Amino acid sequence: MLAARTKLVNLRRDLDNQMRDLCKGLGIVLSRAGSTNLAKSTPCLLTRRIYEIFSRRYSLPSHV
Repeated sequence: MLAARTKLVNLRRDLDNQMRDLCKGLGIVLSRAGSTNLAKSTPCLLTRRIYEIFSRRYSLPSHV
């Protein structure tokens, strides 16, 4: 049972790190590993950043 928990913790850490790395490419810097709010904050940050990119490219209003 302990081995299963360790595997799940490692999987979650790896996914969190992958999300941080992908977001870094968009210019979004996320908090370090161990943050329990990463899954909650990432969609909002991504949506905001994607809107900023498209608003510059297509002359959309700059507020969300």
